[in-house]
Amino acid sequence: MEAAPGIASASGTLASGGPPSFSVVIPTYNEAADIADTVRCVLAQTLPAREVIVVDGGSTDGTLARLRAWRGDRRLRVISEGLRRGVAAARNTGARAARGDIVVFLNADVLLPRDFLARLAETYADGAHAVSVDARVENLDCAAGRYLQALHTRDYPPQRVGWSEGFSCRREAALTALFPEEIPGAGGEDVEFLRRLVAGGYRWRVDDRIVVAHRVPATLPGFTAQFRGRGRAIPYIEHRVRALPLALVTLRRAAAACASIARALLIAPNIIEAVTLARRSPRGLRDTPAFWALRHLQFAAHRLGEWDTLAAMWRARIAGRPSRIAAARSGKHARAGTDTRTRTDRSSDLSSSWHPQGRSSPTNPRGVSSSAHPRAVRSSSPPHGPSSAGQEAAPLHPTAARVRRYVRVPRQAPSAAPAAGDGAAARPGKKAA
Repeated sequence: MEAAPGIASASGTLASGGPPSFSVVIPTYNEAADIADTVRCVLAQTLPAREVIVVDGGSTDGTLARLRAWRGDRRLRVISEGLRRGVAAARNTGARAARGDIVVFLNADVLLPRDFLARLAETYADGAHAVSVDARVENLDCAAGRYLQALHTRDYPPQRVGWSEGFSCRREAALTALFPEEIPGAGGEDVEFLRRLVAGGYRWRVDDRIVVAHRVPATLPGFTAQFRGRGRAIPYIEHRVRALPLALVTLRRAAAACASIARALLIAPNIIEAVTLARRSPRGLRDTPAFWALRHLQFAAHRLGEWDTLAAMWRARIAGRPSRIAAARSGKHARAGTDTRTRTDRSSDLSSSWHPQGRSSPTNPRGVSSSAHPRAVRSSSPPHGPSSAGQEAAPLHPTAARVRRYVRVPRQAPSAAPAAGDGAAARPGKKAA
């Protein structure tokens, strides 16, 4: 496979042979609890990053105030958008502002090992265009953390999902693919981004030797909010990205909700799932009751988030229907007015012609169509004699021209000019009184 456009060499290194430069993009929204630790880990790398770009979406919890400790470090750049546009839009903003060869996308709760960028440079030296790494939950002291770690290990390894915490790619690839801003929340936009990269011909690799740590919500409200946010993204992906009709998306989400309710009522499937996940936990089967409850809470929050988005979509469609109907009616009236004007123009054209087709005239007393009458003569001049001065006479019909060759047409004497003081001039082609 050929290197993607914009990449200098097949080796993936700079033209000078040195390691690539890195730009780290961190989108934030109310991340005051974790952002300082994340930035500290990035700035402490053995291979220094060229820049750290924090794109804030209007945080209100003092996130930007936590970054004042690095005001003197020129590597830290803060872009305050002032408006929460979503993680996809924030990442695109950071990618456009990046100046490094490689763009690393981090969430505000990711903690990098000190040699992360150095080891990542080795992977890119082998010709990769995008790299996924492995991730581990840091706060395993809570049931939610152990549950998410077990779920990630079983269902969401980077080899299967593609995206991972600490994902990176070349800046040219990021600007080519871009994250889908049609998905306003956090969920599914990362997988869609990787799909665009692969479809664009960029080489994607998984280096599970590099492991990063990330923090997850430790409380039940935080756990619920996380999965509810992921659920909100599903209808956006199906309707806006995959272009499925909204009615079909609603039916699919209704079927998924019915399946979740059936699993909850049967009890046994979720117990089996809880036991399977508990075996991957540091505490073993002792986490089975907690995992069983979290399993129910996960699906309930996920389905609730899906229906939040569906309700918003249907409200927007119903609210926009009257305006669409009014627009359609106005367009219909405009087309009707155009047709009326067209008919009026045609009528005026017919009334201004001297010999309308199919109507009686001095040369066509029976109203016979000129196309049907072999000897009919079309003329654009008035029926009363020759044309006025300065106006060319219409050419004769071929039949009339042949008749004129054998029939001698007497010439009329020119009419005398009216004397001065007379009334209106005599009509052309008639003798003076």
